[in-house]
Amino acid sequence: DQELKVAREAWHRIAENVTAQIVYGYGSPDLNINMSARYFAWHFFLKMNYVQPPPAKAGVLPPEYDPKKVAPDAHKVDDLVTMEDLLARYGDGEPASQHLLFLTHTFKIKDPYHKQDRYWPEIGQHFHFLPKLMDYATNMINKELAQDPERELVPNDDAEQIEESKSHQQWEHGHEHGDGPDWTTTIPTPEMRTPYIAIHLRRGDIIAKCGPDRDPKRCMIPFSHYAYAVERARTAAAAHHQQHIPVVVTTDTKDEEDFRQIKALGWHYIDHTKAETARILGPFGPAMTDAAILAHADEFVGSGMSTMTKIAARRQDSWYHRASLYPTAPPPPPPATQQIRRRRW
Repeated sequence: DQELKVAREAWHRIAENVTAQIVYGYGSPDLNINMSARYFAWHFFLKMNYVQPPPAKAGVLPPEYDPKKVAPDAHKVDDLVTMEDLLARYGDGEPASQHLLFLTHTFKIKDPYHKQDRYWPEIGQHFHFLPKLMDYATNMINKELAQDPERELVPNDDAEQIEESKSHQQWEHGHEHGDGPDWTTTIPTPEMRTPYIAIHLRRGDIIAKCGPDRDPKRCMIPFSHYAYAVERARTAAAAHHQQHIPVVVTTDTKDEEDFRQIKALGWHYIDHTKAETARILGPFGPAMTDAAILAHADEFVGSGMSTMTKIAARRQDSWYHRASLYPTAPPPPPPATQQIRRRRW
């Protein structure tokens, strides 16, 4: 329709031409990409021009490299990209490394020295959230918890948020049509913040990841297990806060019973549809806001089978030196005291 046509014309006026090289995948060697990558390019106003990457170099991989051990599900050499391969192609001094914007599906980058966890200490822990996203997440928490009787306000002087502000780059105004982010929305920087316990309640398609040989309870964790983890989180938080701080739940569930139980437990749910997060921050906004809320929580309770939980737990450990908590079955109640009746003779 006419509105869509106007939106497309506006996008093409704003979008920037970018030359891209696909080292791995999504239809190589025809240099095609999947819909997620196309959506990413659309969201960030990138007109992609695909060209062949520099060739792989001989002698890069160590002799003991075993593709089957690194990735049992994709063990052909052409199905993998190793860290050494990328460094050899794009390392310092290589012509292809000039003005390089590196976008990746990280699950496809493999470490031939797979016994050493190099991803997080060398790369992952140094990625921080933009200040605008952090301001949005903090404001959302403050608003959601404004009426909570256990609420406590403290100065918004989080050391990691200050670190994120140091690397701040100006967000440009632009997209004003269609479903893209509304860059004109003013997001104030809050002076105070509300301490909270964050829960990542993973639902959605997680049951499919369990597989037929796994206990579904490992994926669809009962609320009683989360509640017991919250008790332990409150104990840990008591060392730094005077009150029992509130609980905030980020979740992908659509189940009304889940929402009923969240409310019954007195927890808070982050509703991005109601807050119009996608309009303000774009289609990736809700997931990124949840990631920021989990990473900067005063205590974090995760879901063991979730990748998002694993990343949030690593951020908690690297940035705050805090151990994350996981749902477990509460201990059984103590046996009832047996009443001994005296017989009357």
